[in-house]
Amino acid sequence: MLSRNPQLHYIFSRMKLAAECGLGMATLRTIPESLGLPLPKYSYEAPYLVLKLHGSAEDAVATLDPRLLELLNAEEREGWKFIASRPSITTPDYAKAMDSDRKKAQRQLTNFVNAGLLRREGKERFTHYEPAAR
Repeated sequence: MLSRNPQLHYIFSRMKLAAECGLGMATLRTIPESLGLPLPKYSYEAPYLVLKLHGSAEDAVATLDPRLLELLNAEEREGWKFIASRPSITTPDYAKAMDSDRKKAQRQLTNFVNAGLLRREGKERFTHYEPAAR
C-alpha cells in the first residue's frame, strides 16, 4: 500500500490500528469505543490534519483547555471521561452511567453544552448530545 507516512503506517499496522483497505478510520473509532477509551480528536492546523489519540480515560480530561477545566466540578470531570468514549449520549444513558437522577444529568449535560464541549442535537425525547469538536 502506498502511504504518505510509511513509518507511521508501519507503527499503526503493528498495533493493529491500520488496515490495508482503507478501514483505518473505522478502526480508530471502534477500538477506543470498545475499550472505553476516549475517541480520537481531529483538528485542522493549517496545513495539517491533526489526530490526537488517548491512551486512557484520564487523557480526555487532561487534554482539555485549562479554562474549561475550571468550569467543571469533580463529578463533571468524571462524566466527561465517560462522554469522551462515545460518539453521542442521551440524558437517560448519562444519568445511568453516572448513577444520578435525570435532572442532575440534564444540568451537567447543559454545562457541557455551555462550555462548548457538547452540542445538542434533536428535540424533546429525541435529544442527544455529540462532542462539539472532534
